[in-house]
Amino acid sequence: MFNVDHGDCVLIIDDISQGLLVDCGSKEPRIYLKIPQLIENLLLLPDKCGFVVSHCYWDHYGLSCALTNARAFLID
Repeated sequence: MFNVDHGDCVLIIDDISQGLLVDCGSKEPRIYLKIPQLIENLLLLPDKCGFVVSHCYWDHYGLSCALTNARAFLID
């Protein structure tokens, strides 16, 4: 879990380092821009990371622009 000011975003990694990131937004995205890079550095296979947005508000997807390899899924 990563603190992004107003709450947490959650990264789930399986045993072969594929990831699923749930919500990645912040009220102050410039302050937390290193979080997506940190998340991708934790994965051995950064191109194998899905990204789930629980609902379409900027505070749930705002840092996604800094993810270079995630594939997004929107759940509404």
